[in-house]
Amino acid sequence: MSNFETLLYEEFLAEGLGFLRPSPQAEHDEVSHQLDAHSVHPFIPDWARKKLESLRHKDTFAHALRGARVERIHPGDVGSIHNASSWGEVDREKQKRVQAKVEYGDKLDMPIVLHHRASGEKYLLAGNSRLAYNSGVKKRPTPAVHIDV
Repeated sequence: MSNFETLLYEEFLAEGLGFLRPSPQAEHDEVSHQLDAHSVHPFIPDWARKKLESLRHKDTFAHALRGARVERIHPGDVGSIHNASSWGEVDREKQKRVQAKVEYGDKLDMPIVLHHRASGEKYLLAGNSRLAYNSGVKKRPTPAVHIDV
């Protein structure tokens, strides 16, 4: 399969699982939120912090998101991703919001992951509640957009 065919296939699988590729406009604020929220107690790896700083510019973020590949995250791998939580750790209001969307048949935006190619480490940029729900409650792989660093 070509890269383009693989991309289409992964997007097709994601949609079948109830997920869509997130729009840059909807998720861009998460970049600043991550950097601001974790500035006091930094636990963002240096490689992720540098990438987040570069993604503060909306055009850079949009370009990175459009060029990112879709890859599934298996439930057993969630614990190895920086900034990812289990379903029990997710705020109750966020749990209710995700569950209501699923019950109404709404598609969810795929989580966004930064992937450090050299080390294999991953950092969850957006979609913690969606990832925790799909892996913790549904017990199935979650399609996620992976931005390589």
